[in-house]
Amino acid sequence: MPEAPESVAPQSVPPAQPEAAPAEEPKQQNDEYQVSPEVYEKTFDEVSNTINRLNEIIREQDFQSWKSFLTPAYVAKYSDPQTLKEISLTPILQRNKITLTTLEDYFTWVVVPSRANARLDDLRFLSDDKVEAIMEVKGRAVILYQLRHVDNRWKVDVF
Repeated sequence: MPEAPESVAPQSVPPAQPEAAPAEEPKQQNDEYQVSPEVYEKTFDEVSNTINRLNEIIREQDFQSWKSFLTPAYVAKYSDPQTLKEISLTPILQRNKITLTTLEDYFTWVVVPSRANARLDDLRFLSDDKVEAIMEVKGRAVILYQLRHVDNRWKVDVF
């Protein structure tokens, strides 16, 4: 079995995950979806709790529990052989001779090393049920997770 790769910084990981490749973004944009301060605070608390739970699950390397936090669209994208092939071409995976073939491989070799200590610093609302969780990394805002509110629960999604 190949050695575990070095930890992958959030900005080098393709979108969940909300494992999406974090992109540098300005903190506020004029065209940003607007919500009241109360909605922002409530949502921030919910998303923060979700990310804290995800951190625990990822640290425990509990694939099945992690999978329960994913939307079907996310599962489809990161189970797709072409997507996995492209991610396998990243330098850190190639250096460690790791080829991803399943969603579980993606979890083990990409998510676990890069997301166990995620932290929510800000939220960007895209709609009432879609947000981007932002983490400050070296003074830059990066998208940590894209999340969708589904059945009273925040789930990692792809937009």
